[in-house]
Amino acid sequence: AYDILSGLVGSEMCIRDSNGIVYGGSVNDKNISEFFKSKDLNGVLVGSAALNLESFKNMLNFIS
Repeated sequence: AYDILSGLVGSEMCIRDSNGIVYGGSVNDKNISEFFKSKDLNGVLVGSAALNLESFKNMLNFIS
């Protein structure tokens, strides 16, 4: 999964170690479900989408 994801978005946007894969791109409440369709993805790094409280709450509700 890392090879596919890093091939699509670039290796600088993905972190892989013994804990799994964390995606650090443009994650928001509209697209977070697409990222978590991959069973190999262990998390995301939310950037500016966290500045919108409703958007951030929606993301937290999705993953919990």
